[in-house]
Amino acid sequence: MAIVSIIWVSCFQLSAQILPTDSIKELPEFTTTTQRFETFNVGAKIVQTDSLLKLISVHDNIAQLLSYNSQVFVRAYGPNQIATTSFRGAGAQHTAVLWNGINLQNSLLGQTDFSLIPAGFMDDIGVYYGGNSALYGAGAVGGAIILNNNTAYNIKSSNYQIGAGSFGLMQHRIAVTYGTKKFFVKVKAYHQQAQNDIEFTNYTLQDKPLQRLAHAQQKSNGLMLETDFKINLKSVLTSFNKFRQLDGTVKNR
Repeated sequence: MAIVSIIWVSCFQLSAQILPTDSIKELPEFTTTTQRFETFNVGAKIVQTDSLLKLISVHDNIAQLLSYNSQVFVRAYGPNQIATTSFRGAGAQHTAVLWNGINLQNSLLGQTDFSLIPAGFMDDIGVYYGGNSALYGAGAVGGAIILNNNTAYNIKSSNYQIGAGSFGLMQHRIAVTYGTKKFFVKVKAYHQQAQNDIEFTNYTLQDKPLQRLAHAQQKSNGLMLETDFKINLKSVLTSFNKFRQLDGTVKNR
């Protein structure tokens, strides 16, 4: 019995010797960054926007996307009209809105109009609940909405999207990215217009005639430019500019 055991062990050792040796695999270089507030958000509820939802809602604004994907109450007053949010019963003035760390709150109104921010301009959209959201600002007791854009080193791409809807709605969006190992630039632009000539029954007139709404034409444009340059291994120069609503008017005929 002892002889059989010795033979079995020796066979096992011989079979182990013919196994392939481990090889070292070199992973490609990558960089990860985060906001310093993430460390203090223990216990906070965080809802990140799904990538498929962002693709579907590329022609929508942030207000429409939040109403689809979160429990945030969005108060909107129609196409191209002001849209504000409410967290846990708190008003729009108690919601922090940070775009790549920059506070977008209007200094005069104390709130942000989300109908002016296209969802297609943002790569990452997050909603933060809980008392820890006050870390994002003294007035952010209700919650915080975080808008971020990702880096695009070594990425070269371009895409164009068009959308159409009822009442003369037309949407155009273009995005161009050019990146190298040390530098990248991203340009995003959009155009949207709609007649909004909705047909309705006018009950205020005699015989209740069928009329069309003739004073809600809407036209808006936007442009955003992102640049990033690696000065050295420890220093990066980042610029986000020209993010603005060029024209967002409701014309009267």
